[in-house]
This record gives sequence, structure tokens and C-alpha cells, in this order.
Amino acid sequence: MDTNGTPLKLMEVGVILLLAFLLAIFVTVAVGPLHSRPRARAPTQMIANARSIAQAIVSGGISLYPDGQRVMDLPPPVDYPGSSTEFLAALVTNGYLTVRAGFFGGAGVPMAPGQVGDGTFTSAHNAWRIVAGLIIEDPVTQPLVISRNFDSAYTNLSARVPALDRDKHPFGGHGLVVATVGGSARFFSAKDLASEWPQLYDPATIRPTRILPE
Repeated sequence: MDTNGTPLKLMEVGVILLLAFLLAIFVTVAVGPLHSRPRARAPTQMIANARSIAQAIVSGGISLYPDGQRVMDLPPPVDYPGSSTEFLAALVTNGYLTVRAGFFGGAGVPMAPGQVGDGTFTSAHNAWRIVAGLIIEDPVTQPLVISRNFDSAYTNLSARVPALDRDKHPFGGHGLVVATVGGSARFFSAKDLASEWPQLYDPATIRPTRILPE
């Protein structure tokens, strides 16, 4: 081997390692913050999960137990004393929805690692807000389950479009997932909300409502 070749090869290896290091830094800086930002679109699974929650609430409100007694008032009454997270936990522990705690997270909202009721499911693991005060006879378009990324000052349904919280997961200022009394669910972009939210809300038939806190 040419003795002059060894330093050249070592230099080449050094250059390659340096380039790889710089590339890793670039990827971390460029991709990392994007990964932590709220998503611009809703995963299909989260839309399906919102639909399942709404359907469990409505079907639970229709069904009767053999003794004629309900375990829960469904949908929740306007004076429901708990949070959205507490309501969803009760929905599971009372048998209306059979899922693990991680079902309620996703898209930047961390999934609880265990079962509902074991202490691992908290508001930090819940992507959803629940509308209290509706009844199953309300128009099928009325929102019942809403992703949590909107202004917390928006506390009851109205024709005014909820202001999106751009820094909040799961979808920031990009839009909301909404599931309705009729059991349908979809992702509404910010543009969709501006034009379509007033059509979801029916002021002629709506009764007083309250969006439960997280």
C-alpha cells in the first residue's frame, strides 16, 4: 500500500463522519419541531374514535336496563359536575364503551399507558371535550364530541365559530374533529368551520349547553 494513501483515506473518513454529523443536526432541527407541532389533518383513527364515543353516548341514552334504572344520564346533563375526562372514564367503567385508556389520546396528545380507572388516564391524555345538555332527540347535526384544540373560553354551543388554539394538540389552528348527536364524525378545517359550523348548530331547537372542561 502506498504510505501516502493512508492519511488521505483517514481524511476521507473524517469528512464523511463530519457530513453525517451535520446532516443529523439538520434533520433534528428541521424535522423535530414539525413533529411536535399540532397536526394539519386528523388521522382516520381519531375520527373513528370520536364517532365511537358519540355513538356510545347516544346508544347508552336510548337503551334501558332490565330494572328500568340507568347507570348514567346520557348525554350528560348541563349541570354534569365533572370534566370531559371524568365523563369519558365513567363511560368506560360503567360499560358503555370498552376501550383502553390510550383510546382517548393521539396526534400529539400522549396516550395513557394503562386501563381507565387505574390512575393513568388524566386530562393530559384526553384529546376530547364533551358537550353537556343535549338530548338524543336533538338535531343529528348538533356537536357532541369535539377535539380539545379550541379556546377554553368557548364554553357553550352557539353559532359563533370556536376560536382555534394554534398551539394546542391535536390539531392546533388547523381545524377540529367533531362528532354529532347523529353519530357522524369528520375533520373540519379552519376554512370549513367558518362556513359550516353555523349549519351544525341549530339555534331554533338548541337548549342550554355547556362544554365540559378537559
